[in-house]
Amino acid sequence: MRTRVKICGITSPEDARFCVDAGADALGLNFYPPSPRSITIDRALEIVACVPSFVCLVGIFVDRTGDEIRRVMERVGLHLAQVHGSEISEIPIVPILRVRRIRSAEDVRALEPMPDPVVLVDTYRRDLHGGTGETFDWTLVREVARKRRIILAGGLTPENVGEAIRLVRPYAVDVAGGVEYSPGQKDPERVSRFVDAVRNADSELGESED
Repeated sequence: MRTRVKICGITSPEDARFCVDAGADALGLNFYPPSPRSITIDRALEIVACVPSFVCLVGIFVDRTGDEIRRVMERVGLHLAQVHGSEISEIPIVPILRVRRIRSAEDVRALEPMPDPVVLVDTYRRDLHGGTGETFDWTLVREVARKRRIILAGGLTPENVGEAIRLVRPYAVDVAGGVEYSPGQKDPERVSRFVDAVRNADSELGESED
């Protein structure tokens, strides 16, 4: 199965274009003001206007109410709400991608009863909701990835994403800082190398299963 690629923290139409051209399946737009990758509604509209059909547009929200999230999603034209912080059981009309930060086997066991079709797993940092630039122990989620679809995040780079895919075999991988030259500024060369590394790992796994 092909590993999907989500590139998070898009801050400009130019970055969106070359990420899509490189092969990104999904783009993340950050609406959490403390983040260096946060954008305004107006900038989000500019970005969305240049993204072609069939690329998933994901809004990133931290500690926002369901109504606040729904209003932003509808105004901007996003497909999925990535929810950090306070637990939100339901947001009318808006599909939700829940995030679970991993630091132990206990955190992984908490994934098993979740009804969500896809869950994003990220590195635990008490002071950050994401964008840590740090990996966690991938072996913790290897077994659960065989039972359900997970999006693997946390410290992924062009240099280590192939290893992560070969070990975990996630449904998708999520990167932000690992393909930047400064916070919020994507590096086209690193984006291309990241996507190439994902495709190479997929090819190797496909060959090994023949």
